[in-house]
Amino acid sequence: MTSNVACGIILMKATMRNNDNKKWEDDKMPDLGEKKISEIMNSPETKLGEYVVRLQLATRAGEVDQDKLISLVLAAKGSRSMRKFADDMGVNVSSISRIVNGKVTEISDTLLAKIAFHADPASGVTLEQLMEAQGIVDQKDQKNLARRYEEDCRRIVADELLKRGYSVTYPQIGLRTFAGSNAYDFEIITDAIPHGGGRWLIETKMMTEYSRYPVGSGRTGLWLDSAMAMYYRGEHVARISLIIDHKVMYEQLKDRLSRLSIADEISIILISTKQGKILDEYVVPLSDGRTPVYALTGAGYAGTNE
Repeated sequence: MTSNVACGIILMKATMRNNDNKKWEDDKMPDLGEKKISEIMNSPETKLGEYVVRLQLATRAGEVDQDKLISLVLAAKGSRSMRKFADDMGVNVSSISRIVNGKVTEISDTLLAKIAFHADPASGVTLEQLMEAQGIVDQKDQKNLARRYEEDCRRIVADELLKRGYSVTYPQIGLRTFAGSNAYDFEIITDAIPHGGGRWLIETKMMTEYSRYPVGSGRTGLWLDSAMAMYYRGEHVARISLIIDHKVMYEQLKDRLSRLSIADEISIILISTKQGKILDEYVVPLSDGRTPVYALTGAGYAGTNE
């Protein structure tokens, strides 16, 4: 517990800044050498630091509900003037005015923590409510979010195939990597693709518009390498696909893949879990000149995005 508190306060010192990038004064921060651990744990600074750390470990994985955000900030202000509320938080009044006037949608972790911490107790405004309005998912809920996204993707793909008159079955045993874990999120067998035994391996990536990672790097690049290696390991597969939910990233990846020409079927699929439908699918050009089957969208479909 001691190390956790100390780490939290150290991180708070390093990250706590006003919206205009002015550092908090050192005399506002607790001195670990002069306070007992029990005092530090119960100090206001520690609670605010916990909020900041919690937000930094969370993920922006949803849409901002601006109306709800404005309502919560006004409620948190309570009977105080806008300037008094800002002074209590140590930020410029313009930082709060821009939020309540709808000119700012995404709030920094530090400012959001301060709003929650300095909220009028009578308002009932909590950090959890502010996080929900900002589309922020707590660290402890991220696995559940990813699981729900995977289940939504599985359902949407199956529904689309069944609607088009194709069969869909799920194998009892999933594909495994050498490490013993699932190589892909799910596998289906369908007569929509008339070769490779109809075996379709699908990986899901929830990127959303808040993702800070470029498409061509990291895990997406590793997925492409893994997909290609799957064929060359002798796996009997009809198609390997990556489902993503971010239009810009989809178009970037599509542009990258359009420059390739390969012997086996690899595709990317753009999905909207909010609309509950497939928006587009793109199959990497085939080196033998075959025209791939577009089982989910139809050849040449351009998809309509939000």
